[in-house]
Formats: sequence, structure tokens, C-alpha cells
Amino acid sequence: MWVGKQYLLLIIVLVCFSGFIILLHKSRKTKKFNYSILGIFLLAIGYIFFFELIISLFGRESDHFFPVLVSYLFYPILLFVAPTIYIYTKSFSINLQDKLTYSQNIKHFLLPFFFLVVNLFSFGALRNLEENSQNFILLTNIVTYLNFGIFFLIFLVQNIFYLYLSVLVYYNHREIFQIDKESTKKTLNWIIIFLTSYAIILMLVYLFQLNSFASGKIILRILVVIYVSGVVLLGSKDYDELQENEIEEKEGNILDEGVINKIREQMNLAIHVNKIYLDPDMNLQIFAHKINSNTKYLSKYINQYYNKSFSNFINELRVQEARELMQDETTKNYTLETIASMCGFNSKSAFNASFKKFYNLPPSEFRESNTTE
Repeated sequence: MWVGKQYLLLIIVLVCFSGFIILLHKSRKTKKFNYSILGIFLLAIGYIFFFELIISLFGRESDHFFPVLVSYLFYPILLFVAPTIYIYTKSFSINLQDKLTYSQNIKHFLLPFFFLVVNLFSFGALRNLEENSQNFILLTNIVTYLNFGIFFLIFLVQNIFYLYLSVLVYYNHREIFQIDKESTKKTLNWIIIFLTSYAIILMLVYLFQLNSFASGKIILRILVVIYVSGVVLLGSKDYDELQENEIEEKEGNILDEGVINKIREQMNLAIHVNKIYLDPDMNLQIFAHKINSNTKYLSKYINQYYNKSFSNFINELRVQEARELMQDETTKNYTLETIASMCGFNSKSAFNASFKKFYNLPPSEFRESNTTE
């Protein structure tokens, strides 16, 4: 019969696996790497608590094939968590994004892959050895001590190391990227919330391993439910990439003539013919993909030739489109909500704010003045 702790574990697993699916879908839709790596983080967290759920159902001494296999996979998967935190923190930087692929970051996952191979080999060997034989007992003891060391030493040291690197990346972001803009502050705030909340959960996980706190594990599980739900909810939001300050004119930021001509040609086609800025899901990654470029070059080009950030560049194109629609005889009587939607804005409030920013008056006043004329 199921009890409260098992229901909590099931909720954690379902939230994590659902979050993984949501973020994987967003990654494919937006071409953003940070959604996929956060999804992997949630998948690993979900598996950790899936293991605890299986143990609570079958017992730690179970010799059933499935729970034993789950237990052998548990410890290597633990070691996937910390590297994803570090890579996720880096993924918001435009200067680093084009280097963020799984193949280029495989070195961070060599340790968990190594232990995964070792544990799978041990699992297979033990299934073929006679129980209570000398080799069986020896291999069992080796695996037991190895996995004990993974959890109480390697996992802890690994987390401290990658959290330290992540904090360094965060402070580097604050120093060299735009920190005076609301959109950038939102991104930086989310990064520090993500890192801090994970560090707190990690500390509590080890705290509740102590005998004096073991009886309060249900509190930890409740906190983890809140934590993973918050990661799914906040992590699935759109955060602006961190870009170098637009007013900086570093020599390394100047694009060569061949790259400029290629981007200019592709951008003219994308903007004036295909009008891809009307897509409400348009972002830097998708735009770069559409013009066969990369985020770093595209961002530099827009900063260099338009003196704007990507978001300002796109929104100005959208409000120009909206202005034309409000002046066109066939569409000038459309509602502002309809025009906002046609121009790629996800809400009327975002449309109003952007229109006022570029034309110094809200769209309703612009329409009224245009009608009276």
C-alpha cells in the first residue's frame, strides 16, 4: 500500500520527466541550447528520485532484476547533474553559445560515463557469477564501496567544483555584459536563483543523511517538489541572451567584409521578403539558423550596423509593420490585439510598450491621430 512519502516521490519523478519533455520541445522550437541542457538536468534529478521510489517499493535487499539494474545506474547518473549546471550557466552567453554543443562538452561527462560502463559491466558479471562464490562476494564488495565513494565523496566534490565554476561564470557575466538593462537583469537573477536554490537542496540532501535528521526526510521531499516545480516553471520562460555592451568597439568585435556581405544579403531576404520577424517565437538562435549564420556573428552585425540589441532590432521591425497595418485601408480597422498578433507580439501590453518606445506614443493615440488626419 502506498504511503505519503511514495506519493511525494512519484510527484517529483512526474514533474521532472514532464519538465524534460516541455524543455525538449522548447529547445527544438527555439533552437536554444539552454532548454535542452536544463531538460537533461531535470531528467537526471527525476531518475535519482525514481531510484528512491523503486527502493521504497521493493526494498534495498531486493534481488529482482529491475530494481537491481536501477540501483546500478543510479550512482553514475548522479554524476551527470553537476556538469549540466555549469553548462547551463554558460549557455546564456552569446560569446559562448556557439561553442556549446554536446560533442564539445563531452569532457565534462567522461567521469559519469566511466562509472556507467563500470557499473553495467559489474551488473552483467554478477548476474553470471554463482551467488556466494568468492568472486561474487569480491565483486559485490568492490561495487558497494565504489558506489559509496561516488555518493559521499566524488558527487560532493564534483558539485562543489562545478558550482564554483558556475559562480565564476555568473560574476564574469555581471562584469562584462550589460547589467543595466531590465532584460539582462532578469536573466542574471534567474541564474543566481537557480544556482542558489540548487546549492541549498544539495546541502539539505547531505544533512538529511545524518541519523539525527533522517526522520525528517519528508520535509526534504516536499522542498524538492517545490524546487523542481519552480525549475520547470521558471526555466521554461524566455530569457534574453547576455550580450557584450553595444557601445564597446573592441577590435575583436569587428567582422570581416566577407562575413558582413553574407549576413547582409541573407538578412535582406529574411526581413524584406520572408518577414521572419513576424514569427512570435523568433529569437537570436532561430534568426541565425534561418540566415545560415551563428548567434555571435549575427549579434555583432546588428550591434555594429544598427547600434541595437537583437530584441530592440526585432521589435522595431514589428512596430514598423504595425504602423503600416494601421495606415493600410484594408487593415486599419483591425483591433490592436489583432494587429499585435499579426506583427509577432505575444501580448497587447508588449505591443503597447514597444510601440511607445519607438514612436513616443501608444498605438491607440497613433491610430486616433492618423484617423483624424
